Amino acid sequence: MQHITPYPIWESLNSLSKLEEKDQVILFTDVKSSSKLWKLHETGMFAALEEHETRMEKFVDKWDGEIIKTIGDSYMLGFDGKNSLLRSVQAAYEIQKDITDNPIKIKNEALSIRLGIHRGSLYKKKVKIQGKMLMDYFGNTVNTASRMESVVSDPGSIAFSYSIDLPKAEEVELKEWIEDMKLDMQIFDYQHQCYSGKRNRSGRLLSELQLHTCEPLDDLKGVAKVTAYKLNLK
Repeated sequence: MQHITPYPIWESLNSLSKLEEKDQVILFTDVKSSSKLWKLHETGMFAALEEHETRMEKFVDKWDGEIIKTIGDSYMLGFDGKNSLLRSVQAAYEIQKDITDNPIKIKNEALSIRLGIHRGSLYKKKVKIQGKMLMDYFGNTVNTASRMESVVSDPGSIAFSYSIDLPKAEEVELKEWIEDMKLDMQIFDYQHQCYSGKRNRSGRLLSELQLHTCEPLDDLKGVAKVTAYKLNLK
């Protein structure tokens, strides 16, 4: 694996001293063309997502991950501790292979998912929502994992990156696992521009250049660069 220079957190967050900072792996999944599938057969989509949920829980448990949250048909997963990146990639492989080999169909249309992973530094904070205390996650690790899923990955592939050096033993094991699985791997630079400013939840917030962050976009803060690894299963 190439050495990747860590980049700073550029988001504008208040009271950073109250947030817990740690290194962790974040994995995002999303069902491709889900709007089309909902229109095709709403009842069938509910049934398909129930099956998808059962399978996801099985693989997350197997590889010692955590379901942080679900948003419709999307999952945000966390992997912590020893070999966290390796375990997340192995989990991602089994998720993709399972849904390819044993398709979940809606009127002969099979579910397919995009999947992205990033390992790096992030912030965690307990927030109270509707009377319940939940853990929320902030930072470029979350944003970059989302971009690996939405921009870099395709159905049937795994996109991953990291901004903190891997332990040598994990790096060696990851490389050997990719070689043993005979996966086609593409390596390329991925970058996105980051802006400063106050967070604004109204209007058009998310775009490729906004990095889930700030409006107004009048102060270019820098460019986040990372080496992306794309594993093609097919």
